This record gives sequence, structure tokens and C-alpha cells, in this order.
Amino acid sequence: MASPRPYGLLNRGLEPTARDRGFIDNLVMRALTLKEVGDLPSVQLIRALPDGGVVLVRDAGGILRAVTDKPPVPSEKVPPLGFAHLEVPSFYSGVVTKPVLLPRERRLVGIRVTQTCRRRIAGYDKEAALPAGDLRLARMAVEYGRSGLLFKPDIGIPDPRFHSQYAQQLPSWYSGAMAEVVQVAGGYGRQDFEKLPKTREEQVRIVLPNEAAAEIGEEIGGDILPGCSGMPPEDGQYRFDCKFDSTHLVSLGADGTPWLVHIAPRGVYVMPLPLVPATTAAAFRRYMESVGDDEVLYVLDRFGGLPSGEGFPDRPDDFAAWEKAGVIIRVCGTEDFYGKNGFSSVIGWTANRDGTEMANTCYDYDDETAYGIGYLFRLNLKIGAVGHFGRAKRADLGVIGDERLRDLTAAYVGRVLKLFPDDDAGSVPVRYKLRLAPVSLLAERARRLEYFEFKDAEEREFWTEYRARGIARVSGSVAETLRGTLVSFEKPLAQPQLKFPEPLLGACISHDFSPNRKDAGRVKNMKTADTPVFVYFVGDDMRTLKYYREWGEFYAETRSNFEPDMTVGRWYREEYSGKAGVYGYFYSSDIDRRKVLSEGITRTDIVGRDAGYDSKPRFAFDAYYYRTGTIWRNRYYTHHTVVGKSLQNRINVAVCVPYFMRNALLYAVAESAGEKSEAESLRLLSVADPHSYRYWTYDRIHAWRGSLPVMKGLPYPRDGAPVWVEMEQYAPSAANSFADEGGWIRELPQDYTWLVHPNRNEWRLEGGGGAPKVREFSKHTSSRDESSVELHASVAHLPRKLEGAVDGRYFVPSPHPKTGHTFYRDGCKNMAGLTEYANVEHFEGEDGERAHWGETRLFDSHGGVYSFIGVVNE
Repeated sequence: MASPRPYGLLNRGLEPTARDRGFIDNLVMRALTLKEVGDLPSVQLIRALPDGGVVLVRDAGGILRAVTDKPPVPSEKVPPLGFAHLEVPSFYSGVVTKPVLLPRERRLVGIRVTQTCRRRIAGYDKEAALPAGDLRLARMAVEYGRSGLLFKPDIGIPDPRFHSQYAQQLPSWYSGAMAEVVQVAGGYGRQDFEKLPKTREEQVRIVLPNEAAAEIGEEIGGDILPGCSGMPPEDGQYRFDCKFDSTHLVSLGADGTPWLVHIAPRGVYVMPLPLVPATTAAAFRRYMESVGDDEVLYVLDRFGGLPSGEGFPDRPDDFAAWEKAGVIIRVCGTEDFYGKNGFSSVIGWTANRDGTEMANTCYDYDDETAYGIGYLFRLNLKIGAVGHFGRAKRADLGVIGDERLRDLTAAYVGRVLKLFPDDDAGSVPVRYKLRLAPVSLLAERARRLEYFEFKDAEEREFWTEYRARGIARVSGSVAETLRGTLVSFEKPLAQPQLKFPEPLLGACISHDFSPNRKDAGRVKNMKTADTPVFVYFVGDDMRTLKYYREWGEFYAETRSNFEPDMTVGRWYREEYSGKAGVYGYFYSSDIDRRKVLSEGITRTDIVGRDAGYDSKPRFAFDAYYYRTGTIWRNRYYTHHTVVGKSLQNRINVAVCVPYFMRNALLYAVAESAGEKSEAESLRLLSVADPHSYRYWTYDRIHAWRGSLPVMKGLPYPRDGAPVWVEMEQYAPSAANSFADEGGWIRELPQDYTWLVHPNRNEWRLEGGGGAPKVREFSKHTSSRDESSVELHASVAHLPRKLEGAVDGRYFVPSPHPKTGHTFYRDGCKNMAGLTEYANVEHFEGEDGERAHWGETRLFDSHGGVYSFIGVVNE
């Protein structure tokens, strides 16, 4: 074991508990031991803390420190009562243009809004003047909340600037439907309207017409909401986590009801996604259709109502009460997953669009070999139907047939309700339970009144502690589905480069593939490493990045699709000299640039194209003085052949997950060859048509010998005319199938004097034909020390090769073991709306614009990271 060393402890949020401190001390000692025993230049471990939060321990460049992220204890402020209401918040849609403010600036965060949002601010009044497209709002001056402390840039050196949550806590950190919910919730902003400027732009809310409000009240009036208030948080802060130790996702149930999912060390929990109740009513949708608010309609189509932006109940007592009410349901444990290390504190679980499939990766070390082991875990979640988005309607005691018992039960329920007044927020979970409790249980408790006195304390305790059955059937389990070796024996500068964004360090940090013991070497007959290291969803397409390593070399066999008869098509052949191996380190479900490399490689590529038939048929007499002969035609094709030879070949693949983008990948490929040559040629080739024809004629000097089995042509030839084509010959084979398009001389016999003997004064034994004009060529080039670097991006449904120069630091460790310099690449993406837009930090042209996918009317240039809010359809 290594000797203890003092370390720096930096905390985001709460101070670690005594149990946390003990855990951190042990983790620091483990990191020191790994570094000393393994003779590693640096070591980094990320683990979930026992009392909540996450810790990163890093020893590099002589600096040993631990950084914790522990959200503060929830406020004891009592949340609003959870009964359905007619309040409807409005949200801004667009991009945040100024999320960080200087000390001297007023706290007005800049945003640029969509045209639909401007109409929403104007109350859908066609006569009202629209607000400006660029706004500065106090309502959007929202500080980082408990879920965003990880991103707050205040560790080490205090920053006097005001940082809103929109600077770093982007929706693209999240996955699936959760990313859409976060983007919509980000558009609400602060809700403490009494403290905001009294302007239309700051005070905007959606006001329901009287008729719609009355109809909605009829539909939802008196409903109890499932564990929420149905309104955005007053402070406007995000309530959702995207971290390794705490991930929130959204899953759609069997009936389309959205559910909020929380995956953390204590298990997987679900509850109905908090929605603004009035927006789930049919009358609200009709109102939105009448005013043409396509952004609100997008959200209604996706979730059935506007997400309120609330999360699970913050206070432990509230959480427990709603769990007893059957609203919060525990799905399964997560012990196997959270007993291992995360690749980054911010790489939480990923999910498909509907949240039915979820996945994440982690790693640990094998005790025997000291090699790293990479794991892929998956969670397939099934949630049954639940009525009214989880809201509790008033209980119907009419199902009790006995009138006397029905009255007795109604009286009993009334007395119980008095114990839990509706102006007490702590009573709401119990009232919810009462509404959904089996009528048989209510009747049974009521019958006791005939024999026993109603005791307030006893009934209060019974209903407070009563555990209701979950409001929906839920099933799922966190299970390991794949694992593999995660080790490299190279020195730090030569290790495979896999970089993950790490907000605790503000950069993209390289994973260390070294074994965790110095004496750990290569064992005999090491198995090929085909190891999951990163998993992400693009839509419903799950993509897995794997680390691939073959530990032995071999004599590679020739790879080829050459055929005996090659006319039109594409063919290749790769021949290897010397020992070979598979190189490239990383490949994903949609990008794979691994190659078999050897001391020398010769690759031949042939592209064959059709060039058509002779412009006129060919003919030839059988011999001198023969009356008989043959007519045929050729079909031509070209072969463009490239033969490339290379020696001392190398390939390196480096991967980086960009900052702000949980579900994206940058894939850099560097190839080089010590010597390289290329021979290129174009040749015109031909194949004879399997259909040929026999002809005859007569001339007393030139054609008087031989005959055909069939000679019916009339008039009888004289002086070489006419020339009668009498018989068809067909000789098909694999070699001439390309030229076979059926017979081409019809209705025999037929006069072909125009081809064989058109000039009475000239006798030819053969002639005809007419090959296409093709400029054939052959050339040869050679070079030394040739190299190329490419960058591919997996951001949209199809991967794309990016143009422009590629930074060589993709292939260098971050931090650099000698200089300490770190690597950084970021990106952004619109997560909610019909507009598909994303960009990453790579410059494809000379205009300074980043590589991007799609366009939006919100901005003309693509020069930086944009924090999207609300719904963007334009």
C-alpha cells in the first residue's frame, strides 16, 4: 500500500459528511496505491458518495486533489398544495444569447426568441404589437440549482461574473425525452412575478378564455396531482440530473403517459412526470389549435401536456409519503452498476426517444490481472397504463350496493378527511391514497364504527403509514450485458486516446488504460479486447463505442472479391506481405475505420463500366474462295484499374465525446505509410455476343466453295450479291453473358449485302465493326512518408466526415503528462422541436464557422455553442 499524502478537497455544494470523508480518504489511498504500484503518471477515479453526490479523485503532475459535488439539502419551504388548477405558465422559445453577465451589468439575461414565441408574449392578439426578437430579461437570470452545481465555474478562483444556468447546463447533456423536457422547462424562467419588472415580456403567462377555462375546470376540477404542484419551480432552476451518480430520464408508459425516472445508487424509481394539469385537457388543445401555437402543440403531442419542470419531491419526508401513496414506485436496485467507476461525472444514463431502453457504461479493475474491465449495463423499462396522467379523481362510493353501508363509509371517509385538512401540504399524499384506496378497505374500516369508537390518532396513523399499491404495473432490471478487457501497456504518450467531458476539471479528459499494478504484464494467450466504453442513442438508434485490441500478429490471407469473368462492376483485392494485425483501437456501431495492416499491402481496385456494342456488326468469310462466313458483334467495357502499394503502414484512431453533448462522438483517424506507390490504367476490353449468324453468297472468282445446311435465299447470288444470312448460332457461357441481350437479326433469311459486299468493285474477306472511342492510359506515381488525418462525427442519424484541418491533440493525452495542457471540444443541439440543428467545435472553412447540421432562423452564423430553450420549429 502507498504512503498517505495530504490532498486538497474542493467541494461544490454541501460539505461531505463524516461517512463521505471516510469514503474519500479510502478512495484517495486506493488512487495513490494504483499510481505507485502501477507506476502510473496519473490516476483518476470517479465514484458515487455514500451519502449522496459524486467525488472525483485525481493525482497528476504532483497535485493530489478530490473534488466533490453534493447538492445542498432541499429547502424546508412547503411546496404548493397539489390540487389541479387552471394556471398555465408561458415559456420562451429560442436561444440564450448572453448567459454570463459582467459584475457591472444588470442581471438581464439575453435571449433571441422565435416568431411563435413573440406571438405568445403578445397574448395571440393579432392587433397587438409584437415584442422585439432580442430580449434582455430578469426572468431568465436563473442561477444554477442543486442539479447544476457540477457546472458552476467557481472552484479554486472565485468568479465575480453572474453565471446563469444556461451557460453550462445545456439540454444536450441529457438524453431522450428528458432532453426535451429540460429544454421546455428552461424556457419558463423565474416564476416570482412580484419581484420581476412589470412589463409584458417579463410577466407573460397563458390566459385561458372563459369558455375554455370552464370546460377545463369541469374535466380536472378537484383532482389531486401525483406528487407535484403542477407549476414551474419559483426559482426557475432545473430539477433534473444528468450525472453518472444521478440520472433523470423520461419513459412513456403503455398508454403514452410520461413518467419521470431516477437512476441512482439507491435504485431506480419512477413517478408520473409532473405536468401542468390544465394543459392536459382537450379544451386547452383546441385553444392552442385555434391560436396556431405550433410550439405548445409540439409538447402536447409529445407528452400530453406541458411538463411543469418539477422533479421528484425534494424533502425525504415528502418522498416517503408519496412512495407510500403508490405514486413513487421503486423498480429495481443498481448495486452491480454503482459498485464500479464512471468514465466521467457527467456521463449519465442514455435512453431512446420514448425512454423504454436505457444504457450506460462503467469500468473496474480485475483483482488477479490488474487489468481494467469495461462494462455495458442496460435497463429495459416497462410501465403499464395509468388513468388521468396519474391524477386522483374523487372516490366513487356508489359501487357499494348496500345503502346503509354506503352512508356509513361516506361518513367514515368524511371524518378521516377532517384529520388531513386540504390546506396542509403534508395531507395531500394521504388524501390521494384515500381516493384510490380499494372501496372494500374503506367499507371494512367504516364497519368498525359500529362496534368501536372513532379514534383520531389511530386513524391518522393508519392512513399515514398505509402503503398503497403502485398506481401502475412497473417492471425492469439493471443488468450487465457486455464486458471486456480495458488495458494498454504503452507509455502515457502512446496510449489509446479516449476523452470524456469532465465538468469537475473543465475539459475533455483522457481515460487511463494502464493496469493498476506495476508488475502487471501481458499474460499468455490474451483474449482479444472488444470492450464497451461508451454508449449513446441518436433517436432510437443505440450506438456503442468499443475498444478493440488484438494482442497477437498473424499472416493475413488475401482478401478479394475477384471473379473469373469481370466485366461491369467493382472488385478489389488486398494482398499482405509479412505479419499482420488489426489496428485502429476504437470502433462504433456507425463508424469503423479499423484495418488489417502488415509490413506491406498491395490493394487492387477495378471499376468496370459498360461501353456498348460495335457501331455495326463484324463479318468474316470462312477462308479464301469460300461462299460461307460468320457475322457477329462485340460488347465493350472499360476497366479502370488502380494498384496501390504501401510499406510501413500505420493507423491511429482517437475518440472524443464533446462537451455539452451526451449523445455524440468525434472520431479522429490518422493514417501514414513510409513508402507508397500507385499504378493507374484505363483499358478498353470486349466480349463477343453469344448470338452469331452464318451467311452465304456466290461469286465465280472469289466465292465458289463450301455450303450451309440451309441455303434458301432467293434470288440466287451472282457476283457476290445478294449475301444471305440464313442461320443463327447461340453459344452461351459465363464469360459472354454480359453481351447477351438476345437475338439481333430477325426473320431469316435476310440480305446483308450492305455489310459484306456493298461495293461490287471491291472484295473483302472480313470487315465491319466499330469500337467506341476511349482514350486508354497508364501512369505510375510514388511517394515517401505520406500521411492523412480525418475527423468523423456521429451527431445526427448518419455519421459524417468533416472537412478542414484536424487538431493533432486528438491523439495526445489530456492533460498532457509533461505540460499539463488539456484538450477541449464542445457542441450543442436543439433537443425540442421540428428544427434539426447541431454544431461541434471543428472549423470546416475559412469563415470561422463550426461544422453544423441543419439550419435555424434564429442565427445566421455557426460560430459557437447555443443554449436552446423552449421549442424551436424555425
